[in-house]
Amino acid sequence: MTKRKNVRRRVFRLENLEHRMVLSTAAVVDQVLHIEGDRNDNYIAVGMNEAGQVTVDFDPAPDNEPLAFDAEALSAISIDGGRGDDQIIVNLPQSHVAADQSLALEINGGQGSDSVDVALPEIAVDGELSVHIELGQGNGEEASVDLAGAAISADGVVNIHIDGGQGQDAASVALDGGMVEGALHVTLEGGSGEDALALSIPNSEISEGAAISAVLKAGPADDAVAVDFSGSMIDAEAAIDVSIEGGPGDNSIDLTLTDALIEGMVDLRVEGGPHDDAVALDLSGSELAAGGSLALHVDGGPGDDALSIALNEVLVEGLFEANFDAGTGDDTLTIEASAGGQIASGGAVAIGGKGGPGVDLLNDDLLALTPDDGGELNVDLPLGPEPLPPPTDVLINIVKRRFHRLLS
Repeated sequence: MTKRKNVRRRVFRLENLEHRMVLSTAAVVDQVLHIEGDRNDNYIAVGMNEAGQVTVDFDPAPDNEPLAFDAEALSAISIDGGRGDDQIIVNLPQSHVAADQSLALEINGGQGSDSVDVALPEIAVDGELSVHIELGQGNGEEASVDLAGAAISADGVVNIHIDGGQGQDAASVALDGGMVEGALHVTLEGGSGEDALALSIPNSEISEGAAISAVLKAGPADDAVAVDFSGSMIDAEAAIDVSIEGGPGDNSIDLTLTDALIEGMVDLRVEGGPHDDAVALDLSGSELAAGGSLALHVDGGPGDDALSIALNEVLVEGLFEANFDAGTGDDTLTIEASAGGQIASGGAVAIGGKGGPGVDLLNDDLLALTPDDGGELNVDLPLGPEPLPPPTDVLINIVKRRFHRLLS
């Protein structure tokens, strides 16, 4: 019988490995600067040093030495914040996108409540600039793009898209005191949750041939949307097209063009959606020059909707047209006009719409906006099956003028 040898057996044990942290990184691959955060709360700051290099900093400490990259070798910057509540800052002042160049900023906040601030003050765009921000999931997220003092030449194109995703978000694009000769396209999407969307282009010159288009989609829940062109000069043959979708919820939508000079074409379309919406247009102090036009169309949808139009001290030499499709519900149209307003010869104000089922009311101060000889004021508002309030003297005068025209 063979004797068995003693065999020494190995015992395998499982041991915990030490915790390994994946650190934030930044590297250039094929002219794209890739910046990635980790699963923690990240601080990512992209800037520019005195040597004209693009810098990346992961530490807010003032004595920290940031990474530096050759700006001329970059065509895009991609930032992924990863998990966690991230703070992402991009500040590239006085940058220049040449006619034969393009620059793309792609920012993904990832999961968590993130804050993204992009500042491109006094940037000169002769080529193509695109900024795309995705906030993802999380409440209290914020994203802003600031182009203060920017100059977009006739051949320049700027595309900005902010997607808020789920949760309560705030998204804004601002161009204060700039010059637009080319094309500016803006898309702001709030997604689900109570969102605040803002497009602000005040005190700017929108030159002849310029085109600005904007789509603001608030989505479900109670949202606030603001569009501001106050103090801006919109030259002849310039075009501004703004479309707003409020979605379900009680939405507040403010359109401000106070103290503006409108020689070109402005088209504003608002779709409030179900529930109670409040839409306000303020043209106070503005001049709608001969050849210029401003058209407002509001579809309130189901719910008790309110549209207010302020025409205080306006000068209308072109065409102002407002159409209010109130839909079902108890709706109100309020028109405010002061004695300083004027519809000059050749100018026209046309206000029309329909109300549908429900009690619809018209509150107006149009007596203060009596047109000059050669000017026109046309109000045609069959606001639903319920009786309208007694017509004002202005409405009576409109009926008289139409009757005399039929006889002549």
